[in-house]
Amino acid sequence: MKIGRPVFRQMAQSEPDYISSDCPIAGRAILQGVEQADPDPDRPSHARKAHPLTLLRIAYGLAPADAGVTP
Repeated sequence: MKIGRPVFRQMAQSEPDYISSDCPIAGRAILQGVEQADPDPDRPSHARKAHPLTLLRIAYGLAPADAGVTP
């Protein structure tokens, strides 16, 4: 987690809706890092983890916005 801290901080600043990785373990680590690096700890992150192909399906209207997404 220490190596990714600068990236997590940058990602948390943009308040992403989704976090994506084709590796489930990396996706979980990224989500955790973004939640820990959130500049406003009183307001929880609303980012959700999703597989890249799931995001493509959502973007093209082939799946609802909450399909295959974990909070």
